[in-house]
Amino acid sequence: VRFVDISQFRVLFAGRLSQTLSKFGEKVLIDEVEAALGAVMGRYGAILDDYSISSYFEQGKGRHLYILELSGQGDLGPAEHVAEEIDKTLKSENAGYATRRRDDVGILVPKVVFVKQGTFSSWMGAKGKAGGQHKVPRTVDREHVQELRATSDGLRSKID
Repeated sequence: VRFVDISQFRVLFAGRLSQTLSKFGEKVLIDEVEAALGAVMGRYGAILDDYSISSYFEQGKGRHLYILELSGQGDLGPAEHVAEEIDKTLKSENAGYATRRRDDVGILVPKVVFVKQGTFSSWMGAKGKAGGQHKVPRTVDREHVQELRATSDGLRSKID
């Protein structure tokens, strides 16, 4: 809950705890992720269709994995560049994330993987959750990443 106006007691429900990245103590809200993705995509004229994020350990440190499905690449550049742009934006907006990212002490730079169009739709269909009543989960665990891997050949070669 975020207080918008205390004189008229207005609150904003900022998101669900289940949609918070905090496996490593960073406490990144899904709104912050969406704002960062929107800023990066807008900056380079790319069109984001869908995405999911996972947290995992690599080399004894945390890392976020962004799985992005685009319908328009724009001038986005390679996945590493997009990861750096997302990272820079999140660091400027979230002090907890910035602290854990400082000198790669707690969290490594995010990893971005682009998947072909239709990957998320196919994945949701395979789970029996096709159609407008079901939303792609924004934060997923390794099991879901494995399911996505089976759905998209482009993802298979890029995740350990």
